[in-house]
Amino acid sequence: MPVMQLDLFREIIVEVLVRPNMPEMYVMKYQWAVSE
Repeated sequence: MPVMQLDLFREIIVEVLVRPNMPEMYVMKYQWAVSE
């Protein structure tokens, strides 16, 4: 897995913790990361 993707996943985890009431934001990022 590229380093860039690891950073993205870490960012997603932080967003889940900070904004658990906004799932669509990190779902979109997660799907983009997986599609890469």
